[in-house]
Formats: sequence, structure tokens, C-alpha cells
Amino acid sequence: MMINDDSQNIKINSDMREKFLEICRRVGIRESMAIVKFITICIEKNGFDLDLAAYEKIAALKSDSRMSYRIDKERKAKFKELCAENGISISGAVKLFMADVIQEKNMDKYFSS
Repeated sequence: MMINDDSQNIKINSDMREKFLEICRRVGIRESMAIVKFITICIEKNGFDLDLAAYEKIAALKSDSRMSYRIDKERKAKFKELCAENGISISGAVKLFMADVIQEKNMDKYFSS
């Protein structure tokens, strides 16, 4: 359990959220844990394995749902800094991750052991 954690909220397209949740259920991971693992991997690699230019397409989708997840403040700050260096918001990076998982229909790219 994280001692010094914070909440992060994102607005998202409900269809995209449902597709992501479906993959999370199939993989056996909570959506919040998948997002935090993605953030951790990005921090460790000091970058993204995503097409950041694809965000415009995702941003055009109607955001009619909300998601929230808990993350420790230090990790959140590091990820926010990484996102800023790459010209994208935290929620933008998370949405790109979710879109990539949906397109690939799995999380192997991020979580293969």
C-alpha cells in the first residue's frame, strides 16, 4: 500500500474506457493498476513507447466519462515532468496508453514478464 499517494482523474470517452476495462478484466489486472504500471515503466525508461502524434485523434473523441486512480505523489510528479518534456498532459499519455492497449488487444508490450 502506498503511504504518500494522491488521486489522478481523467476525462475519457466511455466506449474507449469500456474496451480498456474489458482487456484489463481478461488480463486479470485492475485498470488503475495497469495505468500505474504503465506510468512506472515510462519513468524507468525515461520515455514513451507510444506515437504521441496520435493524441489528436484521441482528443477529438467526446469525453463523457471519468476515471480516477491513486498514485504516489513522487511518481506522479516524475511522470508529470516526463509528460511536460514530451509536450503531452498526464491524461493525454494515459489515454494514448489505453488506446494502444485497445488496438493491440493486450498489454504484452508493457507488461510481458
